[in-house]
Amino acid sequence: MIGDFNAHSPKWGYKDTNTAGKEMEDLLNTSILELIYNDTDPSTYLHFNGAQTTPDLLLVSSDISTNTKRIILDDPGSGHRPVIAKITLTQQQRIQDSYVRTSWNFKKANWRSFTDMLERNLHQERIDFSQHPDKIGSH
Repeated sequence: MIGDFNAHSPKWGYKDTNTAGKEMEDLLNTSILELIYNDTDPSTYLHFNGAQTTPDLLLVSSDISTNTKRIILDDPGSGHRPVIAKITLTQQQRIQDSYVRTSWNFKKANWRSFTDMLERNLHQERIDFSQHPDKIGSH
């Protein structure tokens, strides 16, 4: 995804965070999308007063993020430098690369049910911390 999101966040060069920036940070924290950004890249928006910011972002799936490069072209006169995504995959990567970062969307969790389950079950048995974490609580 490439777009002019007008999302402010220090993670991509802004001094502040706005509502769109918080939403974009939430999206990045709860999905398999990753931001392709380098703070040494030129800003993508050139304001007439001389200010420069980066509202134009590139987001890619985590399975291709290491193979993706963000290229910023010169301003064609619009005040925005175009952003190009260059994705380079070898034939072997196309076949073998099936890694996808696991992510959890905690906003969709049923927290009331989780809390009720904890209240019911937490004190029923002692936890053996010498066990492997995957075995704790399994019957």
